[in-house]
Amino acid sequence: MKSSKELFEELQGNIIADNFEKEYTLKEKKYWRVYEMKKRIIAITMGGIMLASGVAFGFHSEEIINYMKGLGKGIDTAANNGYIEKTNMETINQNTTVENNIIDNVKVGAKIDDFIMDDYNLSVKFDFEFDENIDKVIDFEKIKNIELSDLCVSDENNIILYSAFYNENAINSGLNSFIKASSKELKKIELQYNMYTDKYPKSQKLSFKFAKMEFQEMDKNEKTVLSGNWNINIDVPEKFYNRSEEYYKVVSSTNDRFNIYSAKLTDTGFEFGMTIKDEHKPTYPEEVKNGRKNIIEKYGVLDEDGLYTTESQKIMSQKMNELSVASPYKEMLEKYEKEDTPILSRGLTIDVKSDIEDGCYVMNNKGEKFECTMSPSRKCNYNFIDGDKYDFYETYSMTKYDATDDITMVVNYRGTLEYIRLQKVK
Repeated sequence: MKSSKELFEELQGNIIADNFEKEYTLKEKKYWRVYEMKKRIIAITMGGIMLASGVAFGFHSEEIINYMKGLGKGIDTAANNGYIEKTNMETINQNTTVENNIIDNVKVGAKIDDFIMDDYNLSVKFDFEFDENIDKVIDFEKIKNIELSDLCVSDENNIILYSAFYNENAINSGLNSFIKASSKELKKIELQYNMYTDKYPKSQKLSFKFAKMEFQEMDKNEKTVLSGNWNINIDVPEKFYNRSEEYYKVVSSTNDRFNIYSAKLTDTGFEFGMTIKDEHKPTYPEEVKNGRKNIIEKYGVLDEDGLYTTESQKIMSQKMNELSVASPYKEMLEKYEKEDTPILSRGLTIDVKSDIEDGCYVMNNKGEKFECTMSPSRKCNYNFIDGDKYDFYETYSMTKYDATDDITMVVNYRGTLEYIRLQKVK
């Protein structure tokens, strides 16, 4: 997995002069679109955090379960209120071979312990058990990541919900995964696999097929690959395939320019959408644009493929950073950012430490406040549309289990808190 810096440099390295200036502008803006690229990397590195504390909550008794799925507070709330399925299935054992190693076969047992499925998420916890031969090829204490590199998930209608390899028939989906718990003594590992997409079907049966487990250890460049043949089938409970939404209507709003077009509640979250009329996207400061073009013309060096060299990219980025904090460009950019950001929300910024009171949130009639979720499956939009409107769409961690019939959506519109009272449609 490349670092966010490497990803950004690779992105920059594949654009020419005009696009470099545009991409730098996007990098500079602290919008969710930038955080979107980083969050998947962060999700993977959660494995180190979970691994460090994993044994404390892994392999535990049913009485002390507190579900943490790595998909945001909404999913965790739903799971802890019963929106999760324990399979109680038997372990499926396989004698595996270890690629590039001449040792006895390693016996590996695999099963799915629990799972969650909604419109956007398919969250699965795999349990793996190994025999003593595993110690000859893998150091449990140094496992950084495990990948089921040829995993294919399908349902009873042969719809491919997830494919680790390219498959033109598969639903376009993403993945975050991490090792939730690991025990060298028990030779067990809990692997959390979170798949997500724009819309999952209401499947009633799921099939998980994979033949390779790839282990990445902290001090090794090459992966250790166990080859077997696993086929795990599970029934989907009715609460998942008969999932439904509840809707809210507007009772009152402190701003008559707000047009609310979505207020939808599910088992795992609350989605809110509105447009603001008479909003016009500001023009990017011409002086800043010209200053950046001058930097590109002066320091940009192309290689034989017509791409910027790594060294020239670093120099241009440094010079553009210096330009952005120098007067009068700094003041121009601050003015532009303020005009270009009608809605102030934690969902917009990389800095997630901002006070909830200064952003947007939804509140039930008990006074409980719910922020936007940081789930990778989160639906959000912050954009100017149709020339004179601004579209705001966000997903919050309030669920069916903590919502009330009357709720209030609080929106920070250009520094002023606006209140939208909503009532559940019966």
